[in-house]
Amino acid sequence: MIGLLASWWWSGAAFGSDGDGLCAQVEVRQGSDPEAADSDGDGLSDSEELARDTDPRNADTDQDGWTDGEEVYEHGTDPREDDTDGDDVLDGEDGECALFRDCDRDGRGDFADTYPQEYDHDGDGIGDGEEWLYGTDFDDFEDHDELVELDRDQDGLTLPLELLYRTEDNDPDDDDDGLPDGEEVRLRTDPDDSDTDDDDVEDHAELEKGTDPLRADTDGDGIDDGEDDAPIDSDRDQDGVSDGLEAYFGSDPTRPDSDGDGLPDGEEVANDSDPTEPDTDGDGLGDAAEAAAGTDPCEQDGDGDGLTDGEELALGTDPLAEDTDSDGLSDGAEVEPALGTDPLDADTDDDGLPDGAELDGGTDPLDPDTDDDQLLDGAEGALDTDPLAPDTDGDGLSDGFEVASGSDPLDAGDPNADVGPFPDDPLPAGFSGTGCRCDAGGGAPGLGALLVVGAAWRRRRSGPKQRRGLSDGAAQE
Repeated sequence: MIGLLASWWWSGAAFGSDGDGLCAQVEVRQGSDPEAADSDGDGLSDSEELARDTDPRNADTDQDGWTDGEEVYEHGTDPREDDTDGDDVLDGEDGECALFRDCDRDGRGDFADTYPQEYDHDGDGIGDGEEWLYGTDFDDFEDHDELVELDRDQDGLTLPLELLYRTEDNDPDDDDDGLPDGEEVRLRTDPDDSDTDDDDVEDHAELEKGTDPLRADTDGDGIDDGEDDAPIDSDRDQDGVSDGLEAYFGSDPTRPDSDGDGLPDGEEVANDSDPTEPDTDGDGLGDAAEAAAGTDPCEQDGDGDGLTDGEELALGTDPLAEDTDSDGLSDGAEVEPALGTDPLDADTDDDGLPDGAELDGGTDPLDPDTDDDQLLDGAEGALDTDPLAPDTDGDGLSDGFEVASGSDPLDAGDPNADVGPFPDDPLPAGFSGTGCRCDAGGGAPGLGALLVVGAAWRRRRSGPKQRRGLSDGAAQE
């Protein structure tokens, strides 16, 4: 039985999201719903239906009036056969007698028996079938003495029934199991087989233990009674996983959380994680933490960004988002040494351009002024200057200086470029008189130009960079 469970319960690969143990591809192939553990709601999971060869899309595969789950777990009938006992009565109509052609074992088949569920209707100690054979009244208690002498071994079976059931009329217990033949007939056990259900527990012992001598696995947990430490309790630790499945998984049937990871074994099976491993996928994030975060405990990198879920938790990135800061770069790419940008900051160098846009445009996402022209890369985009060329118009003046001077950095012949040096303030580092192209007569620059350049210079000297159009610390080439 355990081998059967092993063959269908776990494929060892990807699983669907419904916790029935089947991967999505199998569900699609057999027509069941990969988002529902029991597609037809019949009490059997889709994986059980696959194992039992029933239809996961039809609650009553054999159309006998009982759902497949009722047949398996309540009645023990065959969910693929509409008349399990072959007595020409549908299982759903046959009720408690669905497993037996002669439900009360009185020698008369159910189809002809007036009282198919009563062995001895009048209570005279003689079965109704025997009374029918001898012509006595199975409604009359008083005719008991007429037939009792026909039971020579006093096992509860008269000679005709001994012949019918092929038992010895001079041996009250043919199989020596401690139960008289007549009692076995009434219990529906085999009077010639001491272990009717072949579960390695004799029939009389099953009655003493409270197990069913007609069912090898009384509690339906996948372990035969003879091997089961608790044959009448299918889930000893009440964790939602039967003892039989626990045996397959290798989990502890007496501990609801076998691996001590904070998730009961039943939840782990529903989540498709391993109840014997605290971190099923080995991504550094325990199964319980994955359940809380909504990540897949069977996928190391659920969002496919190149970082395991555990690494994302350590970094503070979102394990469910490939690009946490939405800058156009995956989190894994950002933390690579070759790039080194911040996966939590869309604009690592604060130049006004997202890191991904900088890579696409060829600028340096770690340098706010890639071409060192005193203009932030983001500002160059707004001005339409080239962030990779310090002097876009090729007039000998850096773009940043031209902007500060009021000159057009896109026009090499702009007359506003003739701005002289400051009279009372030393030139900023990197600026020169030749760079300003001043007249010999020392013409004074316009007031507006002085204010722009002066303000820019003061900002450059004032301390840490702030977010603005001009970068600080960049030198005129």
